[in-house]
Amino acid sequence: MKTIPFHILKNVAWFIFVGLSGTALVAWWQFMEGRLEVAIALGFTAFAIMSSPLFPSAGWGVMKGGNLCRNRPTYMVAVGVHLLFFLAFWQYVVFDAKFDSIMALGTAASGLIVVRAYSDAKRQQEPTE
Repeated sequence: MKTIPFHILKNVAWFIFVGLSGTALVAWWQFMEGRLEVAIALGFTAFAIMSSPLFPSAGWGVMKGGNLCRNRPTYMVAVGVHLLFFLAFWQYVVFDAKFDSIMALGTAASGLIVVRAYSDAKRQQEPTE
């Protein structure tokens, strides 16, 4: 099977990081409004930090998880699932001004899996000494 080009992995990983950071900001906004518990806001902040592409084991790898997206079809499915949750979450935030925990959790979990594929590819490209 063909591998995923590295520049696509990198761009998608940064998109996910920015999206999860926005999710964390919405969680803190809802906490300040008194509509969300602080533990949920802290949890989504942790998810956003774990998805940073700057970490050597970003995403799912922070929790010692393996790369679940080793080939193009599984990666495309994972990105598709992430986009579905991402669009559903932000549609709910924009039109209803509320935080949907289920959609946010789906966005975070699928995002961590996709970012793990990027960190695994980045590790394979680094020269070993």
